[in-house]
Amino acid sequence: ALILALLFHPSLNEYSPADISWTFALYLESVAIFPQIYLLSKKGGEIENSISNFVASQGISRIMTFIFWIFTFDELNSAEETQSLAIAPAHVGYCVFVAQIVQIILMADFLYHYIKSLNSGMPMSLPTFAV
Repeated sequence: ALILALLFHPSLNEYSPADISWTFALYLESVAIFPQIYLLSKKGGEIENSISNFVASQGISRIMTFIFWIFTFDELNSAEETQSLAIAPAHVGYCVFVAQIVQIILMADFLYHYIKSLNSGMPMSLPTFAV
């Protein structure tokens, strides 16, 4: 995530350390939920309400963030020359989209089971994932 942030980051305020830090956090956040989802899936069975609500709210937050970036996509791509250290400042928006999509995909199954449990009025449960 850090190498990706060093190579692909926007030049929002023309201060590279801040831009790289923000982009690193975004890229890291995209995969940081994976261990939680993996462990919940591996364990399977009923999930505590507090945990399922937390993970689902994170997923909904990612979907809302993705919608936000759809409308602000152009601001991330620098067409003009800036002092950015990025190797492809005109393609940063695509990297942000990919990071958001990766996180939504990682959470899609969990969100499906969460919504299913809400509709049924039953506690959330996940199928057991065998490795």
